[in-house]
Amino acid sequence: MEIRRAIAETGLTREAVLDMEIVAGEMLSNVHRHAYPSGIGPVVVEVFHTARRVTVAVIDSGMAVVEPVVPHTLPTRTEGGGRGLYLASRLADEVTFALNAEGHGLAVRATKQFEDPSVEKVATEDRAAPIGVNDITLAAANARKIE
Repeated sequence: MEIRRAIAETGLTREAVLDMEIVAGEMLSNVHRHAYPSGIGPVVVEVFHTARRVTVAVIDSGMAVVEPVVPHTLPTRTEGGGRGLYLASRLADEVTFALNAEGHGLAVRATKQFEDPSVEKVATEDRAAPIGVNDITLAAANARKIE
């Protein structure tokens, strides 16, 4: 299932779907740029939703051994990074990081609240329902979905 379609099926507004699609792209771009020196490695993308929010998770087994810090202001182009994290933090309501259990690699989660929290969604509030899980191998500048 495509990431875009999985996000759209949650019931977010069109604008919120586009925001989360950009956020997912930025998270995948960071994996390509930072997780694997060769640019190739496994990535899991998950889209979950509850009655009030949608979360996109991007999980890699790359080189990271510390969690990145989201800049509070837009970094300049000469600062060497952080612009994607900044953008993701502005488009999503929450962005969190966690090191994987192996001690390297990251799980990055971006969450967007539904505009009207009183609207009933398919999943219950206290149990996230996975919409789609994709294994993706990053190679060069492309992402390829593995069926």
